Amino acid sequence: AALTSVRTEVAVLIVCCFSLSVLSSPSSPYFILSPANFTQFLGNDSEWALNNIPLFDSSNSDLVRAYYFRWRVYKSHIHQTDTKGQEQGVPFVVTEFSPNVPWAGEYNTINCAAGHHVMEGRWLRNSTYMNSYTKWWSTPTSRKNYYYWISHAVRKQIDITGATSPEVQLLLKELVATYSSDFDLYANGTYPSNHASRFDTDNNCLWNQPGNEGQENSISGPGCRPLVQSLMYGEAAALAELCAMIGDTSCADKFNATKEVWRSRVFAQWNANITGFDTIRTAVPPPPPPSPLPPSPPGYHEFNKDKFCCDQAPCVHGQSKFLWEGKAKSVMDCTSRCNNNTLCHYFTVSSGLWCQIAQFCNTTNPFAGDAAITFEKNESIYTRAKDNINFANVRELASLSSPWYFGVISQDRAEQYGASWNTAFDANGLSSVNGLRTAEARHPGYRCASMGCCHWDGPMWPFETAKALTAMIQMIQSGYTVPNVTKSNFWTLMSQYTKTHTGSWIIADERTGKPINNSLIAKYFLSGLGDSWIAEAGCADDATWTDNALQGYLYLHSSYCDIVISGVAGLAPFYSADGTHTLIVNPTISQNQLDYFAIDGVLIGSSIVSVTWDSVGGRYKPAGKGLSVFVNGTMVTSSPTMQRLSWKL
Repeated sequence: AALTSVRTEVAVLIVCCFSLSVLSSPSSPYFILSPANFTQFLGNDSEWALNNIPLFDSSNSDLVRAYYFRWRVYKSHIHQTDTKGQEQGVPFVVTEFSPNVPWAGEYNTINCAAGHHVMEGRWLRNSTYMNSYTKWWSTPTSRKNYYYWISHAVRKQIDITGATSPEVQLLLKELVATYSSDFDLYANGTYPSNHASRFDTDNNCLWNQPGNEGQENSISGPGCRPLVQSLMYGEAAALAELCAMIGDTSCADKFNATKEVWRSRVFAQWNANITGFDTIRTAVPPPPPPSPLPPSPPGYHEFNKDKFCCDQAPCVHGQSKFLWEGKAKSVMDCTSRCNNNTLCHYFTVSSGLWCQIAQFCNTTNPFAGDAAITFEKNESIYTRAKDNINFANVRELASLSSPWYFGVISQDRAEQYGASWNTAFDANGLSSVNGLRTAEARHPGYRCASMGCCHWDGPMWPFETAKALTAMIQMIQSGYTVPNVTKSNFWTLMSQYTKTHTGSWIIADERTGKPINNSLIAKYFLSGLGDSWIAEAGCADDATWTDNALQGYLYLHSSYCDIVISGVAGLAPFYSADGTHTLIVNPTISQNQLDYFAIDGVLIGSSIVSVTWDSVGGRYKPAGKGLSVFVNGTMVTSSPTMQRLSWKL
């Protein structure tokens, strides 16, 4: 009984006193690890940390150091609001920058990395922080300057907290109402509020500036960008599940259909020339004015005029394939032929009533002879690509990570699009010995070091590195078969990302590029963690933080602890709409990469979960050799090897 009240007791203390330092729970949440062994890393944040974070131990000292460093950075960004915020039910917010910046909204909040903030903060045992923060983004006073994935992150949070309590149900209903309304504003280009954005009807996609994503100076430039199309899919998919959790089937049906529309828009951005998803830079010129033709039949909308769909990819030498082609008695006759064929999603009818019905619209060709019009079934789920697409022809990390991070690509399509990951392990591509670049080194527009903010034309940004690693975790744990997405490669990238935090990178003056003497920035170091550092961006080629290293000190623009917990330790809980809560443990590292690790004090639902791995045995009593899972201090499942384990909570 004492264990199940850990979250409630801490929450009551927080709401009552509005303090980041809370009293210890009467029952310790740690069953495997002794807090005394980790206070050296926690410094003056020990009291807060031991009331909130899972403890982590590992045979890799860099991993341990970076883990506690990032939790302390996170704590430094949790801020109390004022009376106004508390009256709105928002006692706490999470910030991105340590100093106040003029483009932030109230309480120095910026929504760009809010998805990362929630993905990280969902592991805090005191759920009041994330409940408050996610509610903040539903208030009318929050400023939404960027595209962000708040619904996606809240859905992931529910996998940890569950959604059965009346309090969570009430909060979810409020969040869904606002987030679904905001979704429509983002979809039509009303949001973000500080950059140009519009829906490009010519290319059937959302056109925006890179700055809308917080990715200024990207080589690909403005256009229909894969990150935003993927993000909109992810938000729609999450909203569909959140709607189902509050019993709103109409809302769930709406967003389940909407997500497929956005999925098709992502697939339309596949550039076979670079074997990757790519930005469409310019809209295709509209076709010439057509001859008078019939209006759209019920259930369809106009797709193209005077062109027909080639029902194969590609439409080789003008040769086409149709589900049916012939003379129709009327426009409705042609419509009926499409309606009566479950594979049909497009049909073309000419003024002379020549009818062609097709499953796909991979490309379009001019219709010879009579004027013609092509209709697409409303909310068609099929991929199409317009003629003469002006792709940017550049491989960028955001375009790689986003479709996989947001789950656009299902397992059955992994082979089709999996080659996009090749560049992440190519020395002339996105891969560097010190981390992932944001653009390929082989591109003439690439530059590694940037003097001043903010460049996404090559530097390593933790924002996108975290997304790529999280995408790999999801793929490995779901059993995707993609040649380069392996446990070994995940560990390589994770080790590189970890090193960026541990003082092995040079901290340079953004104006000159020259190293800064540590004595000048020692005031920003956290006690017990040496010269650990995290900033906005840096050059992975020479391991140098260069982009706004001082403005971005202790910068919270990415996730890290979430990757350790969900990837290295393998915790992947899943909460379904029917109330079933399943604990899955599936580490995304090979068993020879760490001699041992333990994660302890993880609050999932109302249970405390601990996981240990010990290649020899004897380090974590009462656990033995191999992989062991504990719930409330009792071992519930184990394996002598590192493999997927599950348990119903």
